[in-house]
Amino acid sequence: MDLGEAIRSRVEEALASVNLEDRIRSRVERGLSRAAESHGRMHRVSHQRPDLTQERKEILDRLERGEIEADEAALLLRELKDRRS
Repeated sequence: MDLGEAIRSRVEEALASVNLEDRIRSRVERGLSRAAESHGRMHRVSHQRPDLTQERKEILDRLERGEIEADEAALLLRELKDRRS
């Protein structure tokens, strides 16, 4: 199981135990999808900017530990991507 799948699994377990509106649940799902997409791209560009790769890893590690929400992780990863350009 890769990191994205592990995170999604944990979040889905947590969401199952909490009664959330469909709108909120879909936002969480969108954030997870964005984070997973960014994680996939991270491996393709790791040879280009090792410093940014490390920052991406730290963001995803914080997400996995539950220190930040999926939406915040997606935002941080987008900002990091913009810095790369």
